[in-house]
Parts: sequence; structure tokens; C-alpha cells
Amino acid sequence: MSYCKPHIEYYEQICQKIDEMPGECLMVGNDPINDMGIASIGMKTFLVSDRDDIDESTIELTRKIRTDHATAEVLTPDFKGPLSRVPDIVETLLKSLKNNR
Repeated sequence: MSYCKPHIEYYEQICQKIDEMPGECLMVGNDPINDMGIASIGMKTFLVSDRDDIDESTIELTRKIRTDHATAEVLTPDFKGPLSRVPDIVETLLKSLKNNR
């Protein structure tokens, strides 16, 4: 890889390697900035909420480190819930993709 998380290019390279468009992928993560920012290229997002407490100091540190402050915001995920819900979300998304083709 030429980039690392949370750079958008990292996810774009993964999509290229697996020959999928971002809109056909799901990012599952527990970081509201570094994981959910991928929505900016059309990828669906799932914020794992098994832990409801968000470390605000980590978010502030991320904002200071990131040079692209526009993407260093807490974004609303497409889905949110416990990790155990991911298989159901994937099934729903796959049905939606199939119906849209």
C-alpha cells in the first residue's frame, strides 16, 4: 500500500485491489473520525457502538495531526450498533446492490 489509514487513498487502493467501487463496500470501525471519513468517497459506514464512550481527547489529537481538517470531523455513520449487527447490515446492503443492478 502507498498510504495508510485514515487517508482516503488507502481505501481507494483497497477498492482497486479487490476490483470494487467504494459504494459497494462497507467500512466497519469504532473511530468516528478516522473510520467514518471514508463516507466522503461513497463508501457505506458502520460505527461500532459496543462502547458508547468516545475518547474526546483522541478526537482532538486526530484533528491536530490531520492536515485535511475538513475530513477530521465526526460524521454521521450510515449504520451504528454492536459489532454483532454487521452480518445483518451486510446482507441488507447485498440485497440492495442486487436490486439496483
